Amino acid sequence: WGCAAQHRTLRKRIRKMTKIDALSFSFAGDKYLGTPYKEMDCQEFVEKCMQECGLRMDLGGSNSWYREIMKHGWTGTPEECMKLFGQIPKGALLFIWEPVSASTPAKFRDDGIGDLTHIGIKTGRGDGAIHSSSSRGCVATSKFKDKTIPNGGWNRVGLYDKFDYGKTINWFLEHAG
Repeated sequence: WGCAAQHRTLRKRIRKMTKIDALSFSFAGDKYLGTPYKEMDCQEFVEKCMQECGLRMDLGGSNSWYREIMKHGWTGTPEECMKLFGQIPKGALLFIWEPVSASTPAKFRDDGIGDLTHIGIKTGRGDGAIHSSSSRGCVATSKFKDKTIPNGGWNRVGLYDKFDYGKTINWFLEHAG
């Protein structure tokens, strides 16, 4: 074995050891329902839920989160996720993507990805998403029916390789990169 092969094997073992259960993650936010938005924005909410499940991350916003998942997982539209996996798994990260505009942070304007303006979590029950909503003023649930919601709704899905989504999706995430 060469050093590169040993390094890849070690990385895979470490990744497997640090996975958090996606189903547990999908329920972790329930206790924050009603928490005022001014106390916990969407990114802080997702990071708090990850901490509840034993994973500490601080990426500083939905744009950074999406780009992290592009490197370490899978991203696409809800329709692409349904076609590829037959589901949008509980615990998937949901995003609102918009074209680049003047309000897009400068460091993300020229990378060709777009502006991810909001992040939430696919809940463990029914057809919902949980997120910290500026329009509602608190952590709340909303409908999400496994498809792109037009006019500014959830239109991107992220499956992070640090989550355990089950055997089939985990295998894909480990072998896709």
